[in-house]
Amino acid sequence: MKNVHTSDHPIPDAGTGQWHQDPSLSLAEQRHRLLAEYASDVIWTMSLTGEVTYVSPAVFKLRGITPEEAMQQSLEEALTPPSQALSIQYFTDVLTAAQKGEVPKNFKGEMEYIRKDGSTFWTEVLAFPLLNEQGTLLEVLGVTRDISDRKRYEDELKASREAADKANTSKSQLVAHISHEIRTPMTAMMNYLDLALNPKTQDNTQELLTKAQDAGRLMLHLINDILDFSKMESGKLDIQADPFDLSDAVKHVTDLVAHHVQAKGLDYSVTFDTQTPQHWVGDGPRLTQALLNLVSNAVKFTEQGFVKVHVEHVATDTPHDVVLKFSVQDSGPGLSPDLCERVFDRFVQGEHHKTHHTMGTGLGLPICKQLAQLMGGDAGVTSREGQGATFWFTAHVAPLTSANLPHPAPAPNHADPAHSLEGLKVLIVDDDEAIRDSMRRLLKSQGLQVSTAADGALALALLETERFEVLLVDVQMPVMDGMTLTHNIRQQPHTQGLKIIGVSAGMLSDDKQHCLDAGMDDYLAKPFQLDDLLNKLRSHVVVTSEKSS
Repeated sequence: MKNVHTSDHPIPDAGTGQWHQDPSLSLAEQRHRLLAEYASDVIWTMSLTGEVTYVSPAVFKLRGITPEEAMQQSLEEALTPPSQALSIQYFTDVLTAAQKGEVPKNFKGEMEYIRKDGSTFWTEVLAFPLLNEQGTLLEVLGVTRDISDRKRYEDELKASREAADKANTSKSQLVAHISHEIRTPMTAMMNYLDLALNPKTQDNTQELLTKAQDAGRLMLHLINDILDFSKMESGKLDIQADPFDLSDAVKHVTDLVAHHVQAKGLDYSVTFDTQTPQHWVGDGPRLTQALLNLVSNAVKFTEQGFVKVHVEHVATDTPHDVVLKFSVQDSGPGLSPDLCERVFDRFVQGEHHKTHHTMGTGLGLPICKQLAQLMGGDAGVTSREGQGATFWFTAHVAPLTSANLPHPAPAPNHADPAHSLEGLKVLIVDDDEAIRDSMRRLLKSQGLQVSTAADGALALALLETERFEVLLVDVQMPVMDGMTLTHNIRQQPHTQGLKIIGVSAGMLSDDKQHCLDAGMDDYLAKPFQLDDLLNKLRSHVVVTSEKSS
């Protein structure tokens, strides 16, 4: 199709964009031409031979060319290929309908135009076949409107919708995997407890309860992994820089997996590079956590043979910056090349072709890699199917020097830990009856005097008539929460000296600070073990004893 200008259709001057006055035009024609001239949309006409016979001045704003230039362009110069095909198809349909004596249909659709600089933009095009009184087709009148902003908005909505769908899918996947990971140790714990309560299995009750406790600890480890994973995803997990003992960190991991290693009869060993010092500055707990995830993974999938842990350090160009490398080698089933590439991704699962065991990595390996990266290192694996695997991670630490040595710790309390708390008067405030009862039983078994209250208001009433040394208070409760209770207690003269420890299932990084800001002396996160609770109480008994001496 060739686009030409015909003398029957005057156009604005290419330089000024103004119409040449033509007195021969009727008032109606002049009115229509002026409307076309000053319209913000591009108005155009096309003859029955496919020639563009008129383009309004608005084309310059939309495409950067004059009306005359627009009429001289071919379709290939004006439209992108898909829009060219759409335009040709409509014009063909119009001519076919006219030849059959039918009334051609109007057109409404979106077309992508090309600007003078080569960029493209989207428009909404309306086209109307114009007929004379006899119904004969004369030409096609069109209106082209820039819809770039609308398309951009639609694209943003589409992207947002896709992101939301992806987030929902990811959330559903997360819930499914969390459910699977937690239900496994929970099922084991409940089964062991059922067996322990069965009169027919009273002979091995202690063994069953120990196994139930192990399953409960594993479930707690999984919950902590989930919380840490959430913190890392939101960028809220901070890495500390404190002095730590490398051998203590590795020994802690060994102690945690010892039971499972012995149960499987695995050969477990730990070796250190002979030149690796034991004292460093870094985040010891996070190093322990990352190593525990690797070692637990190795023990989990190794049925026989060995698990070997090796620790070495690599000096860097900066004397105050050293890289520690932790390697965990096992004689397990190994990984395929494809799984090696994906094993540190979230919730990757694989199936070993011989054992048909589902190798669900859960969250341990992704957390290990993210922790390593937060500490300036990385994580990886080398493996071949049937030949075991070696997982590793690195982390940057600093040598321990006189400049960063910790301040001397206060002299320890030499009183016998088993009796130092005996007779201590404690008030437990928690709206959960099971929590109150279990904590009361645990503390009474250690010789403490224990009272309980179901909410803050009842606790205040009890404090009016009885004196306590320590208050263990749940942070979130109905009637009166732990924060409000603490505030009220601190206003009462007769409760001065009362130690208040917040006990909460919340695990956000600033939960402890909120408790301290409210006037509490300390914070204990649920769930906890008896030793955690007793050590927390002892720390405040020591403070009290020192002040009174």
